[in-house]
Amino acid sequence: MLRCVAYLRRLDSDMELQLLHMLLILATRSRPMLMGDLGDLTGLSQSSVSRNVQKLGERDHRGRPGFGFVEVSEDPYDHRNLMVVLNKRGRAFIARMESECQ
Repeated sequence: MLRCVAYLRRLDSDMELQLLHMLLILATRSRPMLMGDLGDLTGLSQSSVSRNVQKLGERDHRGRPGFGFVEVSEDPYDHRNLMVVLNKRGRAFIARMESECQ
């Protein structure tokens, strides 16, 4: 467990627990997930989910570089909804984290 924390601290010493929680939820999914469903699972507001997804993506809400772990797209059935999924880099990060934490 401590190795996992140390690994995450090397990545970003200020990584928030809610961001990690969201990342781990996405890691358990093989398909894109609606951002609203992600909010339901994390208990976060829509604005917090959006802000955290941006940070997990290419740029955060302030335009600073994000982690680049997720891709966001429109729901093909309802263009008002956004979907999020781990990308190749995100899946590789989770795999490295899993091997580091064993």
